[in-house]
Amino acid sequence: MSTPTPAQISYAKHLLKQVGAEEPDWTKLDNAAVSSLIDDLKKKRGKPVWYGNGQFSHWEKDGALIAARVLARFAAQEAFFKPGDPILFGKYKNKRGIIVRVFEDEKGHPSIEVQPVPKGRKKNKIMGLYKIWHDPDPPEPEEADDK
Repeated sequence: MSTPTPAQISYAKHLLKQVGAEEPDWTKLDNAAVSSLIDDLKKKRGKPVWYGNGQFSHWEKDGALIAARVLARFAAQEAFFKPGDPILFGKYKNKRGIIVRVFEDEKGHPSIEVQPVPKGRKKNKIMGLYKIWHDPDPPEPEEADDK
């Protein structure tokens, strides 16, 4: 029976504190038992989630939870945007457009087709749902004067 190293014990104590479990009697555990305890605690703790700038955010316990959250966001946006809605798109969300259709692309991602306003020679653009905003003050439609 090999004894666990002090580094193993300190790391296991750190994981136990994160999970909120009680510490076992370290004298009764061997190297293999501490290694399996560390593996179990890592699974219980979950995977780390980081912000884009490298800062730690939180521990994600289940990968399916992330997928469900993203799916719910896209489902809400699909229900929120309808053909004919005025939107803002582009890098700075300063280009006006009207949604022509909402669909899923070949990979299954929710997408939209946008007709730019004013139309002119511009072609319709196909883009993902996350690249648009609702237009807070859409332009008034021009009425034809009958003279």
